[in-house]
Amino acid sequence: MKRKFYRSRNGIIFGLCRGISEYFDISLFWIRAFTIGGLIFTGFFPIGLIYIIMGLVIKAEPLPSPVEAPKESNHFESYTSSRKLGLWQLKEKFSSLETRIRRMEDHVTDRAYDWERRFNADKG
Repeated sequence: MKRKFYRSRNGIIFGLCRGISEYFDISLFWIRAFTIGGLIFTGFFPIGLIYIIMGLVIKAEPLPSPVEAPKESNHFESYTSSRKLGLWQLKEKFSSLETRIRRMEDHVTDRAYDWERRFNADKG
């Protein structure tokens, strides 16, 4: 399986050094030492600028799927592949929830429900 180079989500500044150390399987200490040494000996301009550009261009490490249920996993996968589709699914889900809540509110605030509740409270 071919590995891809990502910025680590557990890094200090952009996660580049940790991402490089994980990709090449090199000690994180040495990657950071060479980076800091390069910044000190060359000045900020070449190494610092390259580091900032790489931090902005390289994608962050993908998150593992936080859900175990197949239905929720399907939603998570659709959201990570297409945010528009994921947001549409969430909007539909909350729209149906809103409709159900409104029906419950209508039932609870109905006068017949109030009279029935009062009538049954006197019996018990």
